[in-house]
Amino acid sequence: MFRHMKIQYKLIILITSFVLLAVMMIGVVGFNTGMESMSDEAFKKLTIGREMKADQVEEYFKIIRHQVMTFSEDRMVVEATKKFQSDFNALNQSVRVSKEMESQLSRYYDAEFVTPLNENSLDPSTVSDYWPDATVTQYLQHAYLVENEYPRGSKQLLENPGDGSAYSATHEKYHPVLQHFLEKFGYYDVFLIDYQTGNIVYSVYKEVDFATSLLNGPYAKTNLGKLFRTVREKHLGNAEYALLIDYDYYPPSYNQMASFIASPIFDGNTPIGVLAFQMPVERINNILTSNQDWRNVGLGNSGEIYIVGPDHTMRTESRFLIEDEQAFLEMIRTLDIPRRTATAIDRLHSTIGLLQIRTKASSAALQGETGRAVIEDYRGVSVFSVYRPLNIADVQWAILSEIDEDEAYTAVYGFGKELMIWFIPLILTLFIGAYFFSGTITRPIRELAREAGALAKGDLDVSIPTDRRDEIGELASSFSTMRDSLKDMIKDMETINQRQAEAIVALSSPLIPLTKEIVVMPVIGALDPDRVEHLRKTLADGVFESSAEFAIIDLTAVPEISAEIGEGLLRSARTAQLLGVRVIMTGLKPEVVNGLTSLDIDFSGIVTERSLQRGVAWAMNFMQHSGDEPDMDEEEEDYSA
Repeated sequence: MFRHMKIQYKLIILITSFVLLAVMMIGVVGFNTGMESMSDEAFKKLTIGREMKADQVEEYFKIIRHQVMTFSEDRMVVEATKKFQSDFNALNQSVRVSKEMESQLSRYYDAEFVTPLNENSLDPSTVSDYWPDATVTQYLQHAYLVENEYPRGSKQLLENPGDGSAYSATHEKYHPVLQHFLEKFGYYDVFLIDYQTGNIVYSVYKEVDFATSLLNGPYAKTNLGKLFRTVREKHLGNAEYALLIDYDYYPPSYNQMASFIASPIFDGNTPIGVLAFQMPVERINNILTSNQDWRNVGLGNSGEIYIVGPDHTMRTESRFLIEDEQAFLEMIRTLDIPRRTATAIDRLHSTIGLLQIRTKASSAALQGETGRAVIEDYRGVSVFSVYRPLNIADVQWAILSEIDEDEAYTAVYGFGKELMIWFIPLILTLFIGAYFFSGTITRPIRELAREAGALAKGDLDVSIPTDRRDEIGELASSFSTMRDSLKDMIKDMETINQRQAEAIVALSSPLIPLTKEIVVMPVIGALDPDRVEHLRKTLADGVFESSAEFAIIDLTAVPEISAEIGEGLLRSARTAQLLGVRVIMTGLKPEVVNGLTSLDIDFSGIVTERSLQRGVAWAMNFMQHSGDEPDMDEEEEDYSA
């Protein structure tokens, strides 16, 4: 169908198509280049953020490790531990707990501990699950929790309950110092633990773990109890020993996730206790979230940096939980997340230790790999992710920095939308422009076609305008010239036919074999480029098909040779030489030689002789002398043609 269209329509289609194709190609290249550029830029920003936060977290844990080791060696801490142990043991031997005190403590447990604990738990607990059996524990908890006038969460404000005990006097002496240390460095709690009994002889915040034993008390199986026993077993007399334990549910803190670090306390060479810090979750979160200022640190509306542990659960809060908890909870309920986990996140208002991150990036990072990838994150959203393991002793954590792919490509998508908006107006503009432009070309062509039609019908007097200066004008001039030529052609036909017959005769340049080794090509008549080319091909084909070793080109009957013809003959000879044949030119007249000399044509390497006879003699003698060039003056008499 396209073949039968008018040229104007073809031009409109072609011009519009080519321009649109060019625009689309530019758009596609620009879009792809933009995508690659934005991708590289996004990965670069994420990597910078990841490294900055990783360095801060790693340095933070180094500082904590040094602090717990240094503080455990502090003489005040050593003396406080000894005094708390002594007073604690004395109370254990002397105190009695009345039924009323026990009843008050039980009511406190029920109202202030078990009730809020169950709000954060999936499995309900009772007072008996955590009830302390030791009398000294009940006594101290009654004094520092029940009788404490400060509300839950502020029990650390009490320095002396006024019971008159030596323990309370010791507490009044050391508590302000230890509380100041905790507040200065932002710890959740600080514990002094008896090395032999595992009794928590002192804590700053006075939660229900205060005065219990980590060997046989209700919290012996918590991660703090495990940490205490491990430090006792593995310190090997080294005061410069510290051990960090990963996050886990900690009932005394109402089932909030808690991590601890501990170091042994020595009096001389004798271990007397263990110093433990309860890690502040908020501190690490503030580092990873830049105090929840994600946008101003280059993470936009969807970027976040978080940590995962060896169980693939988060060790920091999800940005999306912090920003919009209700929307986050609705989102995770649509995913393949166990209902129990979603309920726990809802009750604890936290993803730490609960939300599993099993992505390609998290798995690679936990296996010790560092890299980047486009993955589907824990929300089921495609994100750019950069990841690496964290270098923190005693724990296997990985850090990931991610941002939604759609947000990273926002600028490129905007460009694509703008391109689509302008696409239809562009098509209309191109179509109109192509229509008018094609008309300027096709109108004179149509006029010329009418004139050519008249000429084809035999009207040799048709008027053909030749005033245009473009290609169409040239075509009109050609038609005009053709018209004039047609008039002369009829008159000259017989003459042209005669000349063609003469040219055919003149182009005959046979290749004649004299012997098996020698072929001769006699050239007769005037030479032109076409005939020289015919001569070259004939010579090349002939020597290739024969076993000749010598080719003689006889120019005796050639009246003159121009520079162009001379170069053509030279190419013919060189072609034969490349085929392994020695070329001999004979019959060059003095006037032809003088002409070729003045034209500076190089015939070096080609044998020339005055006559065909001498050329044949040269070839025969060359074969007889096995390759030594013969002296023709000495041997001409020995040769008989």
